[in-house]
Amino acid sequence: MRRLTPVECARLQEFPDHHTRIAWRGASPEDCPDGPQYKALGNSMAVPCVRWIMDRIRISYEQHAAQWSGTEQEATQ
Repeated sequence: MRRLTPVECARLQEFPDHHTRIAWRGASPEDCPDGPQYKALGNSMAVPCVRWIMDRIRISYEQHAAQWSGTEQEATQ
């Protein structure tokens, strides 16, 4: 079995290639070892998941926006 490379992990989460390459311990970004890149990807949120959650929040808001604004007007009268 082989392990996924940081580039493959980034692509699975829809990040650009080499998005997690950073200057590490004084070395240039090109010399960044895989470990910190895996850590950065593991601590991130996958773009498709965040997009799905935000779409559901938007849909719910749009469905209930009129209801909420009507409730606020009734409460202030």
